Amino acid sequence: MAAGEQVSKQDRARLERAVAQAEDATGLQLCVYLGPADGHTREHAEQLLAAASAKSRPAVMLYVAPEARKVECVVAPGLTDRISDAAAQQAVDAMLPLLAAGEFAGGLEVGLQRLSEAAGPPRGDESQEELPDVLG
Repeated sequence: MAAGEQVSKQDRARLERAVAQAEDATGLQLCVYLGPADGHTREHAEQLLAAASAKSRPAVMLYVAPEARKVECVVAPGLTDRISDAAAQQAVDAMLPLLAAGEFAGGLEVGLQRLSEAAGPPRGDESQEELPDVLG
């Protein structure tokens, strides 16, 4: 199931704006995946993030596989000082009620907001290269 089947054009635009706002607020590259799981969800999320970004660039991915009922937040190893495992889990936990209700765009938007709050403002050492905002 592609992202287009989960969200409307307006919701996709809303997600792209939410990603852009979170990137502006943090200086980090963020992206979301909304689609089918491919095997083990954590491994799939990590593979997607690695494929979408250069290894040295800090990045975060919110991964939602509705059919598998799985949500992952993958934080690049170099960002754990800005987004801890606990903060990533809090973002996922905040998303769950909306995702369970089928509000995928709203859930992802809340997750992005929480990650942005956890990461804080840019530090000036972030890469300016762009990741795709929405995958799937």
